[in-house]
Amino acid sequence: MKKLLSVLIVALVLAGISVPALASASSTAYRGFTRWGAFSDSRVSFGFEPDETVTVYNGEAQDENDFYRVITGSTVYIPIHRMTPGSSTASPTVASQSTLATDRDIRDNQIELAWIPKQGERYINSVTMIDGRRERVDGLTAGTYAKIDLNNSYSGQGTAVIELDLVLSVRRLSHPETQISLRMSMVNREVTINRSTVYTAQTPTQFNVARNFTASNVTFDFGSGVQYTVRVQPQDRYFLHLDRSQDRHIADMYPDSYLEYYNFLGDRDTFSRNGELNIPINRSRFIPSGADRPQVYVYQVDRGNTLRALGERDLTFDSRRDILTITTNSLGYYVLSDIPLHRIIDDEEEDVIYVGYAVNEIQSGGSTSGLVNNNPITGPVGPIINADNPRSDNPLTSDTTKRVPVSLWLMVAGLTAAGVWRKGMFGKGKVGASKK
Repeated sequence: MKKLLSVLIVALVLAGISVPALASASSTAYRGFTRWGAFSDSRVSFGFEPDETVTVYNGEAQDENDFYRVITGSTVYIPIHRMTPGSSTASPTVASQSTLATDRDIRDNQIELAWIPKQGERYINSVTMIDGRRERVDGLTAGTYAKIDLNNSYSGQGTAVIELDLVLSVRRLSHPETQISLRMSMVNREVTINRSTVYTAQTPTQFNVARNFTASNVTFDFGSGVQYTVRVQPQDRYFLHLDRSQDRHIADMYPDSYLEYYNFLGDRDTFSRNGELNIPINRSRFIPSGADRPQVYVYQVDRGNTLRALGERDLTFDSRRDILTITTNSLGYYVLSDIPLHRIIDDEEEDVIYVGYAVNEIQSGGSTSGLVNNNPITGPVGPIINADNPRSDNPLTSDTTKRVPVSLWLMVAGLTAAGVWRKGMFGKGKVGASKK
């Protein structure tokens, strides 16, 4: 029986079918290289070396490849080798061997990389050829790799299956014999909450509260001083991920404003009780053009196309530490602005945090025609304006529980802002922010 099995494996190899491919055919759960490929049939031969593949997560090369659990945001580096033939004259016993292709090898032989996704294309950012030394990752040596950059935003609770084929071409001729196939499962980084402390959530993270955990407050740290403190319950599960990148549609619509974006991705970040989201405010970033005092307007993006002004029920501000605090039980998408994203009303109040209005339709391409004017209509005709206080076009609000006298505020902060609604509050917080 063993002899028969050996003969079968040899036959499969001779037929060009790899053993992992057989495993993949018999079990959809297989993860790894399902096809190894060969070196190109060209004068100078090139090919992939899957056995030397390196997986990098959070800037560190992993000790071994686990294609059953590739963490979201990882990068997979597959070496591209050049075949060096042995010399039958000088050393008849020296066999052909391969070495990492150099930049010069790639240029001189016009090597190009082609790839095609077979599953999970939306989780692949890019597939490119790079020189390992330029990546500055321990474990990558100088030489050419096929770099598979995976998405860092996966909100699913299970695994995302990714499968792709890679092929090399030499001097503009494709060599199908070089094809390799990789199948892997992408999962979120998982952390167990088993004590009341601070947990890092700078990359997408799945948090699982331990069964024996006593319900209490924990703090999630998103980096740069952005923190969310909230009470969690035993066996709760949360997915947390903060995206600070610019929203082009919003930026195009308000080109004269300084904007900061705090977009919490995913739909599994709702808690049973309110928590406090602390965002550092760098006052120097929020001084509008032509003004000499800071002002901050806070909006929440609802349903992807509506800006809603947040008010005193949701906001507090610690003027000593310059910390804006948003009270919420569900992390959303917040936009901070140095000017009101609407018409301006004259007012002479002296605080940092303000309440304003925003038009509700964010236009692709940034057109504001018909949406912003000096006297918006809130009825069925004309633009729709969202107001935190529907009883007044000019809401006057303050934090009554932690009110600071105006005279003291002027003495300590010296802040005035003309042409805006007043909204000053004082709460809790951390450190500073960054400017564009």
